[in-house]
Formats: sequence, C-alpha cells, structure tokens
Amino acid sequence: MKPNSPVTAIMPFLCLMFYPLVVLILIGWLIIPGFKVYIKEIVDVFLTTSLVLIPVLFIPTGKFRSRLALFFTYLLAALVFVKLSFYYHYEVKINASAFFVIFETYASEASDFLRNYFDKIVLLLMGLLLLPLQ
Repeated sequence: MKPNSPVTAIMPFLCLMFYPLVVLILIGWLIIPGFKVYIKEIVDVFLTTSLVLIPVLFIPTGKFRSRLALFFTYLLAALVFVKLSFYYHYEVKINASAFFVIFETYASEASDFLRNYFDKIVLLLMGLLLLPLQ
C-alpha cells in the first residue's frame, strides 16, 4: 500500500473503533460461558460497531470526525465493559430485569452493590478498555 493511500489513512481510525470488539473477543473467551453465546456476543458487538462506524466514515476528515469517532469508541467501550463485567459477576447475559433490580434499590444498597461490583478484575478490565483512548 502507498503511504498516502485512503486505506492507510483510515487504518488508525478503524483500529480505534474496533478495539472494544478485540477486547471482547480476547477477554470474552475467558468470561462468557458457552461457545454459542460467545459467538453471538461477538456478532452483536461487531454489528453495533459497524453501524456506528459507517456514518462516521461519511463525515469528511477533521476535528469533528475524530471527536465523534472518539465519542463512539468510548460508548462502545462502555457497552463492552458492562457486558463483560456482568458476565464476570453473574455468568449470564444482561437483561431488562437486571437493570430493573439495579435501578430499584435504595442508596445504601446501591453503594454496597457498587463496592462489591468494582473489584480488581473489573477495574483491570475498565483500564484495558480505556487504554487506547488516552
């Protein structure tokens, strides 16, 4: 490839956008129970990343495009973080009833939940997902 070709110009952008998917593939192999569920999660995150990426690619290069790509990468990293941390703690796919239970708690219950929820492994996962964004 030529150094100034459109493909080489877009490669760092694509690597940034697909980084949460790569983390899901690598860490999910260890955390997500069941191969079928693992593949389904990979396909879901790939489709979500692609749907986010396609509109961003049509924006001309510049500050707005790079900031929008960074915003969407943070959003995708947060989604992957929630998925993986939920699989890590409960070994099931996150669903609406889990969100209902989380949001229908008292402040003391919520603080206890968050204290138990953010252990060393989850903080390491968060750092890994945010690593390329710094």
